[in-house]
Amino acid sequence: LSVGARAESVVGRDGAVSRVAFCFDKAKFRFFGGWNGLEVPYPVPFRLLGDKAKGWLDVTYLDDELRISRGNKGTIFVLQRAEIPGIEDIP
Repeated sequence: LSVGARAESVVGRDGAVSRVAFCFDKAKFRFFGGWNGLEVPYPVPFRLLGDKAKGWLDVTYLDDELRISRGNKGTIFVLQRAEIPGIEDIP
């Protein structure tokens, strides 16, 4: 599943990003086999979902290697930075 979203960050008093608000706007399923692949659009346009396609993540902890966030539905995300050859950090 490949998902696209628009996002906006909220800066806290200390100048750091404290919340990221997002709205999903497109998605498609990708099936791969051999040299060829198949892409199928997500069957429901996100704009028809209204506020159900929107959410936010509060950044509760952040350092050079780890980010812990809590989503608007109570989900906790723990993300570890991965080194990907050929991909550089965005300054």
